[in-house]
Amino acid sequence: MFMEVDVEKESLELLEEQMFEMSKQAGVAGNRQWGLDAGSHQDDWNPYDGLPEH
Repeated sequence: MFMEVDVEKESLELLEEQMFEMSKQAGVAGNRQWGLDAGSHQDDWNPYDGLPEH
């Protein structure tokens, strides 16, 4: 009847979804803050590569 739930994992997933959302509402500054202040990363490294899609 009851299922085991990993509350910490679910909480972190929700937090990450809020922190790293990619939406029109967040805009460019919200979606791609890295590089806006001082230019691109070395060798055009993209810190968003490999992030899961939500």
